[in-house]
Amino acid sequence: MTRTHLLSLAALALLFGCPASGEDSYIRDDDDYAADDDDAWYDDDDDATPPIGDDDDDGEDPVSDDDDATADDDDATADDDDATPEDGDDVTCLGAVEEPTLWYLSADDSNSQADAAHIRQLIAEGMSLSGHLPLRPWELFNYYDWDYADAPQNELVVDAQLRADPADPELYDLVVGITSAAMSNTTRPDFNLVFAVDTSCSMGPAGMDAARETLVALSSQLRSGDVVSVVDWDDSVTIPLSNHAVSGPDDSTLAAAIATLVDDGSTDLELGLSEAYSLALASHDPEKLNRVILVSDGGANTGITSRELIAQHAADGEAEQIYLVGVGTPPADIYNDDLMNTVTDLGKGAYIYIDEPQEAWRQFTGERMLSNLGLSAKNVRLELTLPPGFAIERFYVEEISQNPDEVEPQHLGPNDSMVYVVTLRDCSADGESGLGEFGVTATWEALGSGDALFDREVITLDELLVANARAVYKARALMAYADAVNGVWAEASGQRRAFVDGHWDDVNGILQSFPDDEDLQEVLFVLGQFRTRF
Repeated sequence: MTRTHLLSLAALALLFGCPASGEDSYIRDDDDYAADDDDAWYDDDDDATPPIGDDDDDGEDPVSDDDDATADDDDATADDDDATPEDGDDVTCLGAVEEPTLWYLSADDSNSQADAAHIRQLIAEGMSLSGHLPLRPWELFNYYDWDYADAPQNELVVDAQLRADPADPELYDLVVGITSAAMSNTTRPDFNLVFAVDTSCSMGPAGMDAARETLVALSSQLRSGDVVSVVDWDDSVTIPLSNHAVSGPDDSTLAAAIATLVDDGSTDLELGLSEAYSLALASHDPEKLNRVILVSDGGANTGITSRELIAQHAADGEAEQIYLVGVGTPPADIYNDDLMNTVTDLGKGAYIYIDEPQEAWRQFTGERMLSNLGLSAKNVRLELTLPPGFAIERFYVEEISQNPDEVEPQHLGPNDSMVYVVTLRDCSADGESGLGEFGVTATWEALGSGDALFDREVITLDELLVANARAVYKARALMAYADAVNGVWAEASGQRRAFVDGHWDDVNGILQSFPDDEDLQEVLFVLGQFRTRF
């Protein structure tokens, strides 16, 4: 899940305090974060899953190498030695077999979505994307909304949609959604929340505005029975509020604590997170939703700076059902996604980035707030059974394997969906594929009882082709956006504008079919901003 972090010389300077204005202290440059030997997407050890591409860290572009958008050896999606997936009719079909094949997929935590807002801000403000790529497409799927119907209470529902590629009738885009039940602010459990707020000098005015606005937005949703604590930290820890039972929305005592938050000092993230978990354990109530909400730009420059040690606090909370919600803040150009992504991954909670004040209200009010803080099902995973003759050519999921032990299940919140996107190639003989059956099975662990549950749908190719497919078109637009941002750097400089324009046209064409989709309107606007760079 993480994009590997190698400590740069600039980061070493952080050990002595905040960077000077304009220093890219946390940025992952071409020789470490964006495309490294151990990262999740761009790999060079030719294993079968889950990496999509390859790199040799030559620094010529932010995300990939060898003249293609996402991979190595001149193919679109994989390396010559990878078993699956890979592009090209002949190559992909080498992996096709004449019997059904079972794959296990993980879509990342349903609320891991920070890349959408972070990359949006970098593009909008004309900042360099080098060191901040690749854009994780599954975080776009998590961030934007889908039109799936709510599941019945205490259940999940699986839905499969598919359409052929208009340019290649043997290619199919398959989108699978796993959707949870609805929850409202009146039916939710009470909260026990500990805010761990970074007040180091690296946060700056924009970071502190985002932090305070996050707490203000969430405070508007609180009710009698909720308990809140606030820890702020730079190179030392202050506790403005401890185990406070709020009176209701916009509690005055909480408001006073929020007003005390100002930036100063260096950053001891491990110290702040450790204190936050101590408070969460002290006020733990098994009948409440117990959450630590870490608000930070991801800096860790004083005290223990090992990501593993910091993240261990998040992992330790699992035993007490204290999940970590990570809220990233500006400055966008020095934001340390690597550390925040690692911590929230182990903490089994949402991962969000607040690029502007209204984003805090989007994420921490109404149904979205409950999706980010609540829990409907644990250890959710998709099992995909392909009919004989079908092979995976490309995937937009975090993990995929035929070995279930290699795919980590994830948690799903209420009012939410996990979305899995794969591109398939039909390698069967002409006329033999229409009756082939696709099996999509959502498996999960029930809250409380821990019972193993599932929902399964079996449907033929012919049935899929005439069923609703709006999710496929939306996924294609989001894939086009991600492919444009990630892939343009592999193009010759004189071809980059045309490359992005082609993807802009793809998104625009889909938007014409769904003109009221505000998500697609936003994606087209951001991609329009991006193409002016070339």
